[in-house]
Amino acid sequence: MENGCSTFFGEAASAIEKYLKTEISQQTSRVDRSKITERIGNGIIRIETIEIFVNQHPANISMIGDDVTIRLKLVSRNLVRFKMAIHIFNFAEIVVSNIENVDSQFNVEPFIGERTIEVTFSDLRFYPDQYQLGFWIGDKTSEETYDYAKNCINLIVTDGSALVKRNLPKNSGVIFLTPNWQIL
Repeated sequence: MENGCSTFFGEAASAIEKYLKTEISQQTSRVDRSKITERIGNGIIRIETIEIFVNQHPANISMIGDDVTIRLKLVSRNLVRFKMAIHIFNFAEIVVSNIENVDSQFNVEPFIGERTIEVTFSDLRFYPDQYQLGFWIGDKTSEETYDYAKNCINLIVTDGSALVKRNLPKNSGVIFLTPNWQIL
């Protein structure tokens, strides 16, 4: 990955190994895509920057229960209606979640110029692991892609949360839940 774009194509295991060896892949909370010319999509709306904040501070390393905010700077050339999606993958490239703005009943009116969108996940409870985030923008029917930044930034969830009272092996789950238990 370089400047928010995949630079290696091949078997997933080889790509992951290569990617994890780069220090920047693990410590970047901001990706600037403004100079990227080769993109997926027609460019009517472009994702220029992507930032991650953990508990309101720039960071891409969090613990279970932290608030994680993603900030996207968009640039639009035309007045078009659109929708957005956030794709979250684990490092085996298994989809963990596909989130669309319509799921939260959030819409952005068509615009020309720049807009900044923030998406906040309060009390995010992913198991400790490394997650890759991708961002898609397209038409309302999902048939036309305006811009797609696949796996362009990482979120690393580490051990150490006060919410966790036991060891959480990496491959034993994806979402940490703490329901209410009671004896009837």
